[in-house]
Amino acid sequence: MKPINYLIEQTYGRGMENLVAGETAIGKIDGVNGKLWFRGYDIEELAKHSSFDEVSYLVIHGELPTPSQYAGWIKALEDRQDPPLHAMSVVKTLPAAHAMMLFRTMLSVAACQIPEGENVRLDAQWRRPARLLAWCSTLAAAAICHMQGTGANPHNPNKSFAEDFLIRSLCRTPTKDEVKAFDVCLIVQAEHGGKCRNIGSHHGRIHRRGPRQRGAGRYERPVRETARWRQ
Repeated sequence: MKPINYLIEQTYGRGMENLVAGETAIGKIDGVNGKLWFRGYDIEELAKHSSFDEVSYLVIHGELPTPSQYAGWIKALEDRQDPPLHAMSVVKTLPAAHAMMLFRTMLSVAACQIPEGENVRLDAQWRRPARLLAWCSTLAAAAICHMQGTGANPHNPNKSFAEDFLIRSLCRTPTKDEVKAFDVCLIVQAEHGGKCRNIGSHHGRIHRRGPRQRGAGRYERPVRETARWRQ
């Protein structure tokens, strides 16, 4: 985020309406016309032609992945599916609570044991997104299972991020429509803080209502007319 080093006229409205929090090259939202873009790609095109696995890479790196980049990103996620054991076991000591409360506590414990926690080198920073995303998926699914009175389910290799999470949290094989609906929810929310903390809440919303669209900030890059996806 670039600092604003010039005076601007600031007005205030309800919530965060018209509030410029800073400049961003990640997302652009047009609330009046109901439009949303990530890195210049129209959200509707991304929802049609890409998966959350691809869009998460796009948000971090600025471009949709090539086949080799996609394979590397998926491997990075696969290699980090196991959070610290203390984070997985602490849920057994907690009182009955909503899955999001359980997940928040589990994530806090995991954060105490994150590798390279104090490493500020750039290469260490680039390793964190995959770890955080993979850990959050595992922890959120385990929290939902605990709330339902069952144990955590194993990771499912070769499944998309959305399908794997639904299998682990629903304790069954989801339908194609469920997977697509959840995947779109994740895509639409991908820019908002990485959406890791919202994974569990999406799980309960895929049949009740559509995803919320939120965002604020200035956009630096030109909007691209159509999304590109892996060939």
